[in-house]
Amino acid sequence: MNISIQPDRLLADIQKDFQALFPFLKVEFYKDTHLSGEGTTGKERLDPHVAVGELSAHTLSFSWHVSPESTVSELESSFQEKTGIGLQVFRKSGNNWLQTTTTDYKTLAEQNARGEEMSHKTNLTEEPEDYHEQE
Repeated sequence: MNISIQPDRLLADIQKDFQALFPFLKVEFYKDTHLSGEGTTGKERLDPHVAVGELSAHTLSFSWHVSPESTVSELESSFQEKTGIGLQVFRKSGNNWLQTTTTDYKTLAEQNARGEEMSHKTNLTEEPEDYHEQE
């Protein structure tokens, strides 16, 4: 599965394309990149209505390969390396979105399945395994 990255594409369009592939995951974009296992604060979040080309000096016409078998860490790193824009994956848990910091080693398919499972539970008695920010 590929997502087209072009200088004139809005971050919001990339978010929609990603969530169409993984309905229980979402991506947010940040001013700074981060290492695997690190979270990102909300104050660094970028406006999704900005075009990719306005944020990066990198060559920005490429097809971003997004595979269900890729880990969160691999996905975040590949986007950050190609664009210089920070990316964080979030997983749905009930009515909340959790940053996938301690589970960056899991695949997108595993994260999406966990998000689906947690979204269908009505009484969440178990603590989420990731650090999270409520949106």
